[in-house]
Amino acid sequence: MSPRTRLPSALLISLSLWGAGCGASQATSTAPRPPTRAEAPEVRAEPDAPEDPIGRAPNRVERAAVQRLVREAAATRQLEPSRAIAVRVAGAQQIASRLAGQLDADDVEQARQEYTALGLLPPGLDLRTLLKELLAEQVVGFYDPERHDLVIRDDAARSLSRIGLSPELMQGRVALVHEIVHALQDQRLGLAEAMDADRDTDEEDAFHSLVEGDATLAMIGWLLGRAGQSLGELTQDPQRMLALRQLGAPSGRRLLEAPRIVQVSLLAPYLQGLGFCAALHARGGFAAIDRAYARPPVSMEQVMHPQKYLDQEEPEAVALPNLPALEADGFQPLLDDTLGELEMGVYLGRGTETGVDEDAAAGWGGDRLRVYRNADRFAVVWLSTWDDQQEAEQAESAARRAQGASSVEERDGERVIRIGRALLILRGVPVTQQADVVAALEESMRRLSDSTQLAPR
Repeated sequence: MSPRTRLPSALLISLSLWGAGCGASQATSTAPRPPTRAEAPEVRAEPDAPEDPIGRAPNRVERAAVQRLVREAAATRQLEPSRAIAVRVAGAQQIASRLAGQLDADDVEQARQEYTALGLLPPGLDLRTLLKELLAEQVVGFYDPERHDLVIRDDAARSLSRIGLSPELMQGRVALVHEIVHALQDQRLGLAEAMDADRDTDEEDAFHSLVEGDATLAMIGWLLGRAGQSLGELTQDPQRMLALRQLGAPSGRRLLEAPRIVQVSLLAPYLQGLGFCAALHARGGFAAIDRAYARPPVSMEQVMHPQKYLDQEEPEAVALPNLPALEADGFQPLLDDTLGELEMGVYLGRGTETGVDEDAAAGWGGDRLRVYRNADRFAVVWLSTWDDQQEAEQAESAARRAQGASSVEERDGERVIRIGRALLILRGVPVTQQADVVAALEESMRRLSDSTQLAPR
C-alpha cells in the first residue's frame, strides 16, 4: 500500500508453508556455525530496553534461546552484529498497540482516500482498524528500528524453551530469525535511516521488498542449513524459487477477507522481494544484497524483473500539468503519487477472479497519479507510459474491462484514452470537465508516446 500506511516490519506470512517448502520437516539439530571473527562483539540477547519499554525482559532460558538464534541468523545472513540486541517479551495486544501507534491517523486517512478514489477500497472502510486487526492477527514478533529493540510475543517466547521440531515450535523460531535479520540490517546496513527517506508508493514498495525479501531469504537459508542443504543451490534454480514463492498464499482470516490491494501490497515485499533478493544472491551471495542497500531498487518493476535492476533500467519520468478546468470546478489537488507496476496490476485486475492482472501491467514504463477532492467527491487523473504500443493496448483493454467493476453512477466520470504508448485513466471527473482535462494532457501524452529514450526518474 501507500508508504503512508506502510506497516512496520512485522508481518511474516504463511510461516508453516515456508517451512514446508524449505525442507524444515527434515531438519536436524545441526545449525550453521557462526564464522569466527576476532573483531566481532560478543553476541548476546540484551534484556535492557530503550525508552518506552514494552512488556518484560526475557527470562534466562528465553534469553539463551534468543542468543543462540542471533548467532545462527548472523552466520546465515553473513552479517555480524555490532552491538547487543535489546529483547523484550510482550502480549499480542501490547505488540499490536505499539505497532498501531506508528500508524499516523492523518496519513492513513489520506491513503484511504487515495485507494477509495481508485475503487480499490470500499467507501467508508475503516482502514486504521483493519490494519490494527491485521497486526494483532499476524505478528509473532517484530524488530522496531526506531527503538532498536526486538519484541517477541509471549507465547512464542515461551515456546523457545520447548524441545522438538513441531510446525508450531518451528514457526516461532523462523519468525524470530526473520526479525533478527532486521536487527542486523539496522546495525550494519543503516535500515533505520533508510526507512525515513521520502518516497512515492512505488519506490517505497520496492525498498521494503529489498528489506523483507532479504530477511525472508535468510530465514529460508537458516531452515536449509538445519537440514544440511545449501541456499546457493536453491537461488541458482529459478524454477524452485518460483515454486517456493507461490507457496506464500495469504493466511489468517482477516487478511483473507481484506481488499485485494491490502493483500497484494502487504505480501509483495515478502514474495516479490524474495525473488529479487534470490536473483541477487545467485549472482553474488549475500554480499550482492548488501550492496543493494547502497543502491536500492527504485520501482517494483525492478523488483519483479530483477534483470532491469541489474541493467540499471529505471522507470520513465511522467509528470502531470496543472489542470485549471478541474480547479475551476471546485476540485483541489489532494496528492500526487506513483503506484508502479505492482499496484497498477491490482487496478487493472478489478472485477477479475484473481483481482490482479499481472500480464496487463507487465509492460508498465512509468506513471503519475493525482487525486483531487471537492467536498466528499474525488477525481483521479492517472497518466502512464508503456514499453511499446502493443503493451499500451493491452493495458487499455484491461482498464476498460476494469470499468465494469464500477457502479453505473461512477462510470459517468470514467474515461480511458490511449495515444500511442501513453495511457490516461480518469475517474470521478465530471462529464462537463472531461474534454478540457483530456485537451490539457494531449500534448504530454503525444510527447511521451513519441519518446523512444526512456527518461529515468
